[in-house]
Amino acid sequence: MKLQNYFLGTLLSVFIYSCNCDKKYSCPALSSEGQIWLSNNKNDSIIFINDAGNLIRFIINAKSTTPSYDAPACKGGEFGCSCDYDCEANGNITGYGNVSIGGQSSYFIKVTETSQSAGKFQTGFNINFNIFDFFGKQIDLLNPNLNIGDSLLNSAQIGNNTYSQVYVQSIDTLNNFNLNKKIWKTYFTKANGIVGFWDRQSHTLYYRE
Repeated sequence: MKLQNYFLGTLLSVFIYSCNCDKKYSCPALSSEGQIWLSNNKNDSIIFINDAGNLIRFIINAKSTTPSYDAPACKGGEFGCSCDYDCEANGNITGYGNVSIGGQSSYFIKVTETSQSAGKFQTGFNINFNIFDFFGKQIDLLNPNLNIGDSLLNSAQIGNNTYSQVYVQSIDTLNNFNLNKKIWKTYFTKANGIVGFWDRQSHTLYYRE
């Protein structure tokens, strides 16, 4: 019995100390693919116009992406080391318009990438965006299961331009939560960001000039 207990104790010690909890692994910065979704740079001007000739101008005042960083490869615990770990990288752009709609004047896009096992495989690639009082629903770009009322169009003409792979998001204007929302539908693309939106105040489509 003593020999058996010694053997079990030795196995437990080996299990506890076999992984190097001081080891580090490197989480990458936002990928080049992720950065494509952030097409604008600081001080860029984004202009929308409607058929009445009314202009809305946004100025991008901030753009940032997370750098690469080191993180512990494993974490010690009561029963040994846990070596399940995640990396996260993100980037965003923020701009403000020359007008306010629905009490908001912002233009915002954020892309987030997550991965496991030091980046051996990708587990998440998501986009969030908002314009004025429209706060878009997160889009899983690896598996774009869209919400009811939303769609992904292979091609769409919005204003004077034709775009491919257009994400369309809308809100239920009959829902009490949305009764005071002014922007009720948006159009979003990879290369251009938000390319159009419908405004309930003017009952018009604003599209990229």
